[in-house]
Amino acid sequence: MSTAGDRRYSREEFALVLRRAAELQSQRGEQPAAADSLAGAEGMSLAEMQAVARDVGIDPARVADAAALLPRAEQDALARYLGGPFRYSLERSVSGALPARASGRILEAIRRAAADQGKTSEVHGALEWRHSDELVKFGVNVTPHDEHTNVQVVMDRGGASFLIGFLTFIPTLLAFVITAASLEPSVAVALGLAAGLAAVWQFAARALLRRNSARWRALAEQVLDASAHAVREHAERPALPAAEQQPGED
Repeated sequence: MSTAGDRRYSREEFALVLRRAAELQSQRGEQPAAADSLAGAEGMSLAEMQAVARDVGIDPARVADAAALLPRAEQDALARYLGGPFRYSLERSVSGALPARASGRILEAIRRAAADQGKTSEVHGALEWRHSDELVKFGVNVTPHDEHTNVQVVMDRGGASFLIGFLTFIPTLLAFVITAASLEPSVAVALGLAAGLAAVWQFAARALLRRNSARWRALAEQVLDASAHAVREHAERPALPAAEQQPGED
């Protein structure tokens, strides 16, 4: 399976990623250049897209976040049709190691951003938080390293998507049964009626799926921002060598 680092993005994907990255940066109160004015080559890597974005004032971290929301190549057609990827991962690296005593503050920031107490565990020094709703598997992993701390938000909304599809299908099926029973149509008319109702079901389901996708994606971005900000506040930066310290520093 390919990773984000070796994936190649089309011009259309480049434009979508840059536009979304600019939106994410604007939400943080920063004003990058207009992403729509940028042109990218076919088959760019994530690092190449980040380099282009950096030149016009778009944070490379926001580019990585936006790229993580794109479905894998083999899922593109289905994801576009159904309203967005069902599974994705957002990740950010923060300079500095996170001390164990800061876990409570990080957890507080996650719970506040997610508006959910969730379930928490610590595994080999890494903090793991899980959303309590089983329909959407949503979690945050905060993993300290020697000189940086990795923050990852993972989401799988397959359960919620299946439920939306099922609940919108039931009324469509009932409408077909009731209409067919009352009209007693011919086979051709019944097939036409079924096709029409199926189109209505697809339209309704896709609209709800897109709305659901946008809602959870926005929440994932909000939780990632809050988590990374809390880690940045409490992470311990390595001390500068004596030769690099400013006069008057200990």
